[in-house]
Amino acid sequence: TNLIGPGSITFDPGNASQLTPLSRPLYILFDRYMNASTIDTGNVYVNQVSGSAETPISVTVEYFPGSRTVTIVPVDGEFPDNAAFVLTLSNQIMDVSSPINS
Repeated sequence: TNLIGPGSITFDPGNASQLTPLSRPLYILFDRYMNASTIDTGNVYVNQVSGSAETPISVTVEYFPGSRTVTIVPVDGEFPDNAAFVLTLSNQIMDVSSPINS
């Protein structure tokens, strides 16, 4: 199964968080073990939102299989100050029981 079906994903910091340190990574916790080859910057990305425009933020994405956690860190060391962001997870991310090309 892929993540379109039932499943739970936890984000830290949570949706609409405020006063979060700019250097703090974003974390995603999946409720199942994921296919590590499908978790990368092509399938996990962050955009800064300004009005109706979105601008990509350069990040590194690392998956830790033992804890089912993804860590997202801005390449510049900090996220921009006083900004809103959208974190997007592609539907190409698969768990370990899904075929890569399904």
